[in-house]
Amino acid sequence: MQWAHLQNVLAAQAKGKLQLVEGDNTPFPGVELHLGGSHTPGSQYLRVETTDGPVVLAGDNTYMYQNNRWHIPIGTCVDHVDNVEAIRKMHRIAATPYLIIPGHDPRVMNWFPEVAEGIVQITMIEEKNE
Repeated sequence: MQWAHLQNVLAAQAKGKLQLVEGDNTPFPGVELHLGGSHTPGSQYLRVETTDGPVVLAGDNTYMYQNNRWHIPIGTCVDHVDNVEAIRKMHRIAATPYLIIPGHDPRVMNWFPEVAEGIVQITMIEEKNE
């Protein structure tokens, strides 16, 4: 992070456009924040309700599908035991292990359909008949 980035974050907070949260939180119905697996102190991951069931957006709390499958802690974390426990919790709250989306695995971009350049659709979106 660069100083200019931090200044932008602080300015957004001062304008009321940013609310910092700690630990587990439900900012909106169907969206849950969970305390992460010690990638950095206070790191969080998201659980999002979708038409295909709950998806976990793991961010840096798990880097690759291999971390998820074998419960291998990430390489850079404060507490490896805490990281593995977070991965186990992700398995309990996601619809399937396939829907625990790691932060750095290139397979995410190959396994899900691209909807715009560099953006994939993780789940199916129901069409509305209007």
